[in-house]
Amino acid sequence: MSSRESAGRDVALIVSAMFRLAADPQDWEPLLSVLEATEPLDDVPPAVAAGLSHSQDVARLSAGRESGGPESAAPWLLLGSEGRVLSMGGAGFAHLSGGMGDIRVGGWLRLDEPADQLVLEEALEAFRLGASSPQILRLQGPSGQVPRFAYLAPAASAAALPGLEHRPDLERASLLIFAPAAAAAEMWQHLRARFSLTPAEVRLARKLGEGLSLSEAAEGLGVSLATVRNQLRSIFDKVGVRRQSDLIRLFADLSQVAGVLAQGLPKPDRVLEVPPIQHLRLPDGRRLAYREYGRRTGRPFLAFHEGLGSSLLPVGMQGLAARMGLRVICVDRPGFGQSDPLPEFTFTRVAADIETLCDHLGVGRLDIFTMVSGATAGLHTAIQLGDRVGHLVFISGRPPVAGSQSGARDLVNLMRARIEAHPWVMETLFSLLRLRLSKPLVLTFMRRSAQGSPGDLAYLEGHPEGVAYVEAYIREALAVTSRGVVDEMRSLRRSQNMTLEGLRARLLVWHGKEDQFAPLHQLLKFAGDRVDDVVLFPGVGHFLPLREWPAVLQALSDLPEAPAASPRSSSAGLSPNGS
Repeated sequence: MSSRESAGRDVALIVSAMFRLAADPQDWEPLLSVLEATEPLDDVPPAVAAGLSHSQDVARLSAGRESGGPESAAPWLLLGSEGRVLSMGGAGFAHLSGGMGDIRVGGWLRLDEPADQLVLEEALEAFRLGASSPQILRLQGPSGQVPRFAYLAPAASAAALPGLEHRPDLERASLLIFAPAAAAAEMWQHLRARFSLTPAEVRLARKLGEGLSLSEAAEGLGVSLATVRNQLRSIFDKVGVRRQSDLIRLFADLSQVAGVLAQGLPKPDRVLEVPPIQHLRLPDGRRLAYREYGRRTGRPFLAFHEGLGSSLLPVGMQGLAARMGLRVICVDRPGFGQSDPLPEFTFTRVAADIETLCDHLGVGRLDIFTMVSGATAGLHTAIQLGDRVGHLVFISGRPPVAGSQSGARDLVNLMRARIEAHPWVMETLFSLLRLRLSKPLVLTFMRRSAQGSPGDLAYLEGHPEGVAYVEAYIREALAVTSRGVVDEMRSLRRSQNMTLEGLRARLLVWHGKEDQFAPLHQLLKFAGDRVDDVVLFPGVGHFLPLREWPAVLQALSDLPEAPAASPRSSSAGLSPNGS
């Protein structure tokens, strides 16, 4: 058989395996086996690329998600312990059907925004573990919408609501409520405590919630218009909105929830939330998305999520960072989440984008921490920012070198190593992953990557919310396109000469002692004598950032602070260069 015929046969086998994967997202082994036995290929004929696009059609059809919702509306949803919709009732279904999620009796409640889904999963998990206190959920909804509040309570405490009487399945169920509008002064005190509003800010917010204009509110409060404008800007900053109309709608939603509380349901003891995504318009017109956690005036850190990560950090991050006096900025790198792809992608250009963001936010001296494959973008950014970076911390890091994915022969390592040799399959492969992503598939990947770490495997068995979090940030990272992860892998493959040259920050390595997925020796071989300190976490594998998040954040806050440095002008770093 000629080499050309052999290549044609190999391509046909890969396409066939891709179709199998599209129909069954758990069926990875045939594709990995074919890639292992196939000579590396960079490009394929257009006809083959067209055939691969048909596999995405297979994935869409196989996913089978129905559109639309029930005709009858409902202000409350009765949810089973795993999140399945058992019943709905009342009037006001538009609170969720307006782009928030897919709601069908008997189906799983799937909120459209991964961050919202994660908040819901965290709350349900608390009830599964025996919590009895109700919670307020802050749901961001589709991009551009005002955040909405929902009330989640053990269903047994609301058995008197019409439609729930005498149901036998309330004991382990939860009630998600979007109530009809009602006055609820009792909620304002909770709102004040949760968002650290001053008494004057609460008084202004209540006036605005009553429909008064700023000038009318100023007159009613007996203060100047300039004073209420300053208070309004402070409220915007604390609550996470940008317009007065958005603030009024947000407070109205909170009052709607409180209308049900007035019926005698238990009061919530906390609010679960993820900070909203913000956007910066770059000089070339592209959009860069990011989230900020903690305090605006806190010690600044840049966070770089893993190779399939977004700006979504764990639900508790906001409160932890605030209590520790930190300001953590996490970016959707170009082509991830809501950030536009970067034409002619290089990691140096990514670093220039993030430098522009730091200048825009007025951040001078800062520290950087990275997780897993986020080490590559984090390293380039640290080099780009030079003396502005005090510490660069690799957490469960992979060295930014192509072909370094030779950890344990688990599913994820094998996939990365083999598709690196076949970049032509990347775009289709990650498109299929975007279409067929599910919690069972994520659990399969996580179990395979946890082999060799008894601690990680035990964590998986006892913490389903961890799987929900990983699914949420992968879903968010791939929500618009898979270009980001494809561009990063291709750039890593092209650039064989990435080094630590030019890095001025102190380099720290934090690694799980049981991590066989991303072996520590590979990272130390890459870094050589440039590492300033290595900290090993006993009993932990590759799930270090997931399992030990509070301890990791505390260790970051304990790093010595360097003298402040001034941000550069907003035009700095805009000239793309580098490999």
